[in-house]
Amino acid sequence: MGVRTIKIHHLDEKTVMQIAAGEVIERPASVIKELIENSIDASSTRIDIRVVDGGKKEISVIDNGEGMVKEDLQLAFKRHATSKIQTIQDLDILHTLGFRGEALPSIASVSRVEVTTRTQEETTGTHGIWEEGKLLDLYPTAFSQGTKIQVKDLFFNLPARKKHLKATSTEFQKISALIYSFALAYPHIAFSLYHNDKLSLETHGTSLEDVLVNLFGNSTVEKLIPVNGELDGINLHGYIGKPELSRNTRNNQYLFVNGRQIYVGMLSEIIKNAYKNLLMVHQHPMLILYLEVPAHLVDVNVHPSKMQVRFAQFDRIAAILDRSIRDALGSSPLIPKVNLQEPKQFQQDYLPLREQPKSYSLDIKESSLPPLIPLGQIGNTYIVCKGQEGLYLIDQHAAHERIYFDQLLENNRVLATQHLAVPIVVELTPSEYTLFEEFKETINDMGFNAEEFGSNSVIIREVPILFKNEANEPVFLDLLQRLTSLNTSKTITEGDIPLYAMAACKAAIKANDRLHTLEIEALLDQLGNTPNPYTCPHGRPTIVQLTLEELARLFKRTG
Repeated sequence: MGVRTIKIHHLDEKTVMQIAAGEVIERPASVIKELIENSIDASSTRIDIRVVDGGKKEISVIDNGEGMVKEDLQLAFKRHATSKIQTIQDLDILHTLGFRGEALPSIASVSRVEVTTRTQEETTGTHGIWEEGKLLDLYPTAFSQGTKIQVKDLFFNLPARKKHLKATSTEFQKISALIYSFALAYPHIAFSLYHNDKLSLETHGTSLEDVLVNLFGNSTVEKLIPVNGELDGINLHGYIGKPELSRNTRNNQYLFVNGRQIYVGMLSEIIKNAYKNLLMVHQHPMLILYLEVPAHLVDVNVHPSKMQVRFAQFDRIAAILDRSIRDALGSSPLIPKVNLQEPKQFQQDYLPLREQPKSYSLDIKESSLPPLIPLGQIGNTYIVCKGQEGLYLIDQHAAHERIYFDQLLENNRVLATQHLAVPIVVELTPSEYTLFEEFKETINDMGFNAEEFGSNSVIIREVPILFKNEANEPVFLDLLQRLTSLNTSKTITEGDIPLYAMAACKAAIKANDRLHTLEIEALLDQLGNTPNPYTCPHGRPTIVQLTLEELARLFKRTG
């Protein structure tokens, strides 16, 4: 009989703690979320957040809440020690944000933590120091009422986890978005956020309307519609954006259930249907909505991040959300206000018009289009041409995209600019403003003359000529969104080609644009002289052919 090998081992406490931390702490923003929730549960009216290097080097959260006595401070760093619940039944009537007792011990197991705290009744505070979950020192100190928690060198003992943290700008954007959600969820609490000792965001703890102006600016708030609804004890209130505020991401969608932000995706189909026929495909409306639901009808103990919940009566939630949004949209004028500009003209800067119609035998190096004679347009979207081998259909927008894109690359990515008679001021969120500061050189290399203009605002004095017929603010915001998906290089490189695909897309003639014969001829001439006339920069075909054989088969002229 062979020797038996025992394969199952009991993990040591340190490993157990670090595994548990991985369920709660993913990045600096995760730490801040847990600490702010504790501050809110401690009845704080002011919470200050300070981060260094996107939170990777240091995080500080300071509040004026109830504070802790020495004994509570020691227990707070023990696993499953909590003041929020006592029995399993308490989970059915939760009125606090935290309840598991996992946050502080998880944070302490993967960082160096210092806490200073004092209650109203005490004359002296307490200071404690933890490293890898172990208490190193505990002593009395002078401090005002409240709690200050400093988290340093996150993941210093988990190099693999630390290596996967993103760039400083990305981590700070996550933090900014988090503070946005807390400021909106608790407008009566004053929040401030500092990054590398620079104030990035501040609210005053007055009203939701004041918070909205601070975070999004007056021009955005003017385009919000109030929402109110009630159904069988479930209440909904807040604001939704007019269709003109829609974006191609859900970054400006905030949904709170009993003061807790939840993932909007679970209700996205309901929201989408309520806006049906008012938004373009893949666009998402702005919304800040608050659901008040009886505690026994919502289960928040679904996921460690607490961003997902389970509703006991989901149909009622769906009904009040759908009805309230539809009612708000139906009772509000949705015609956007625009600034009158010069009527749209064909982009003659890049497509010179010809004097006489002609048949084209196009000269290109690696590929060639056959001689084509334009016949007209179908639906003001597709150009119809005849050639020796049959009938050709050209997508005018895709073709024009290809032309512009190749010209950008050929001209070493230098975009000609046009001065704006009236500069525009764009109000940014703190995370967008941080992104602008980091990529300002890239943005200006693309042809924008943009610079800082007050707190979280940018003034634009010049735009690329390619964008001259576009609404400049949406183009600029779209550019910022696309920058988030690129590498952290601050200069234009091969990795920035998606920016030029965007530039070409924005500048190109669109579907439903009516073209004159001379304009069609100029488009064909330019397309034939591009290195790759067959696809747009996104890979869609620019031209398809219906051969003579296929035409004969359609008309049943073949045997």
